[in-house]
Amino acid sequence: VLTALQVDVNPYPLTQLDTSGGSVGFTSPTGTAAFNSTQISVNGNGTLTVCYIGSDPIYENTPNASPVACTESTPLGLSPQAYGIFYGRGYFGDRVAYISNTQANTVSLCTMSGDNYISSCQDSGAIGLKQPVSVLTDMNSAKVLITNKGNSTVATCDYIPDSSSPDFGKISNCTETGSGFNQPNNIYLARGRFAYITNRGDNSVSVCGYSGGTLSNCNKMPYGFNQPSGIYVNTTC
Repeated sequence: VLTALQVDVNPYPLTQLDTSGGSVGFTSPTGTAAFNSTQISVNGNGTLTVCYIGSDPIYENTPNASPVACTESTPLGLSPQAYGIFYGRGYFGDRVAYISNTQANTVSLCTMSGDNYISSCQDSGAIGLKQPVSVLTDMNSAKVLITNKGNSTVATCDYIPDSSSPDFGKISNCTETGSGFNQPNNIYLARGRFAYITNRGDNSVSVCGYSGGTLSNCNKMPYGFNQPSGIYVNTTC
């Protein structure tokens, strides 16, 4: 059984910072990503807020998963139009960060240090995007799915998951996949077989079949949503 839930972009919002640890606040944050003991938020003023947290909220779901120290960062190459942040996986467990620059119609590729700190960003190579919002990588198929709010499409692209390559994370060959979206926002891949896409334009969630970077047989669930932004699917029940 797959249970779809409407949630915020991050179900563990960053609040109640411990200022004694040198924490700083946020400026109109638009996106958040967490991995291990680091949580990074994109701010509306073109900066990042990097927080080190007490435990891993995504994988451990522990009650003390709150920020203990935060700092503001402006990595080299970070776009002032930065909006959302998403992690991309490599073959050897390494990760990169993708930042969607919605108003600039681009996606940035950012390198990460061993402590999950973003050091610099560059253009990812993805072209043909229209107000991109979310970026989802499928390492098994070496594919990236990108939601485009501006023209109500989802792009499927190639990316390089080999972290030993100097082009690790680079995106290319973007084409449209799936149909019937309306200002798609967030996308979630469940069990590698189904994709769930939130549609802010008509208050619905699209459910599509997924295989090798291709979306098919997309149908909508118009069940009382109100401009849904993020989505998480519980596949354990």
